[in-house]
This record gives sequence, C-alpha cells and structure tokens, in this order.
Amino acid sequence: MNRRNTIKEYEELINYIRLKVPDSTITTDLIVGFPGETEEQFLDTVNACIKFQFDNAMTAAYSPRPGTPAAEMENQISEEEKYKRLNYLNKVVQKIAKEKNSQEIGKIRQVLVEGFNKEKGGKFYGRTRGNKLVHFDGDESMLGKIVDIKISDATVASLRGEVMKLAKRY
Repeated sequence: MNRRNTIKEYEELINYIRLKVPDSTITTDLIVGFPGETEEQFLDTVNACIKFQFDNAMTAAYSPRPGTPAAEMENQISEEEKYKRLNYLNKVVQKIAKEKNSQEIGKIRQVLVEGFNKEKGGKFYGRTRGNKLVHFDGDESMLGKIVDIKISDATVASLRGEVMKLAKRY
C-alpha cells in the first residue's frame, strides 16, 4: 500500500506519546487483505495491535477500486480469506478495547456533553478528551459544557458514568 513508515518508527512515536501524555488515547485504522498480503504479514498486524494496545481500531477488508494500481495487482486475496482475517483481527481489537475501557472504571474524566439519546435509555452522552464515548444521566443545562464524570462501567465501544456533584462552597 506504499506505506513508508516502519513498525519501529510507529513504536518510537507511540512510546513518545505515552511518555509525554500518559493518559493518551491512541487509535488506528487497519485494512486487511491487501493484494499479496501474506499470513505472516497479517499476523504482524495482529501482533502490532497487541504490542501497542490501541484503545480502538477502525478495521476494514480491502476492496478493489477500479482504475487503481492495487485493483490490477496479482495475488488478490479471496473474499473468504479477507473476512476470516478481518473477523479475527476484530476479536483481538475488541478484547483490547474492552480492557482499555475497563481501566477507566473509577476514574473521573472531563466530558464534553454532546447530546441526549432516547434510544440509550434516555441518557446524555459526550466524549472525553481522548474521544471516548460516555453515557450518563444529566440535564439539558449540561449541553455544550464540560462536566466531570466518574466512570462506573465499560463496554467495547463506550463508557458509562455518573456526573460528579460539586461540593457546596461556604
């Protein structure tokens, strides 16, 4: 895919980010099944996800685009193999995402309140500085504001929490 960075360069960058911003959230985008991708290369991708412990990853199976060099390449990966790899990778990514989100339980995070979701049991929602989705009970006065939320539960895709009550000042 003409990527010019090496895994070592990514490792150095991720380590630097985590050194400078210990609570950083790091995500990635991954495509599996690019023409000519070997099983070993695919497993290198899986192992990189495990090593780097991404908070989440957007994943997809390669699909040829007419008129692109890749669409004309030999060694196209079968649809069956692409989706087998994608499903395996997604399981790994989701396990890591759940573990990373579970580490948030008990922490207080600043959340920008974005809206209200009737489908999610009438919960308000917002995002942390690391772009993690958080659902919580609130009121319309919070919309557009940053509030402190104590995280109480985690799923693969989001967090649940409670608005922290500010101590009354005397």
